Amino acid sequence: MSNLTLGPILEAHLPTLFKWVNDKEIIDNSNNYKPVHELMHETWYANLAKDKSRFVFSINLDNVLIGTCQLYNVDMINSNAEIQIRIGDTEKRGRGYGGLALKELLNFAFNSLNIHKVYLFVFHINDSAIHLYKKNGFCTDGILRQHSFINGKYLDLICMSLLYKEWLNE
Repeated sequence: MSNLTLGPILEAHLPTLFKWVNDKEIIDNSNNYKPVHELMHETWYANLAKDKSRFVFSINLDNVLIGTCQLYNVDMINSNAEIQIRIGDTEKRGRGYGGLALKELLNFAFNSLNIHKVYLFVFHINDSAIHLYKKNGFCTDGILRQHSFINGKYLDLICMSLLYKEWLNE
């Protein structure tokens, strides 16, 4: 497979990230869509280094940005963090790059930060994401029924998690 790496978010990435964060189809997979204005986007980038509860990475394929992933709501006292992966380049979806990025992100969380548990929330209709997480050892912790109103429908939100010891056994 091609050379996939995680790296820092660079200023050169901002135009592409701005396009992705304003793409309703991409955002609808994980959240309610609302337009992000350029000043909001620039402020987000300016504050990245200051936020100690968030680690955001670029996902690069042969040194070209194809997505982002992050650990956020990092709680060092309780040793857990929420994760998110987004392949923004629509041509690169469904090719296994999200799985490779997930493995790298989990390695960082468990081995570099010494996190005990990572967790996430995923819409019940996002079959490919659910499959990816289960394939990588995540368990379903619970379901928030009809929790999010997206495109005129109420969607269930599934909470999934993976413990360090489970990850070691994978």
